[in-house]
Amino acid sequence: MLLPLDKEVFLHHLTPLLYLPTFTALWLTILDFMDKYMHVDQSDLLFEAIPESLKNIILVMDSARVFSSSEGGYSPLWTITWDRIGTFLPTLREELFKSHPAGTTHPTLQLVFIT
Repeated sequence: MLLPLDKEVFLHHLTPLLYLPTFTALWLTILDFMDKYMHVDQSDLLFEAIPESLKNIILVMDSARVFSSSEGGYSPLWTITWDRIGTFLPTLREELFKSHPAGTTHPTLQLVFIT
């Protein structure tokens, strides 16, 4: 799991990280670790902390338009992200976004306050 400090470092350096040719692989690795840590033991702490941490990361990335394409729709990263997250948190997208239209509009953001 990204510890709070690691999460902050990732988000703080998100813009330069996006320019790396390996960003998608890095992002999928982070999601893989979150999936594994969530199921590593029966700890309620990890099971609750990981989705909250991931929500925060997704909301920041979305507000930075990381998932948007230059044509106004979604980038392939949007689909890759939700395909991967769907394997271990299948309802997360519904919790964060009211809708995900198939067209070219950006999703409607539902504000979630994370402490």
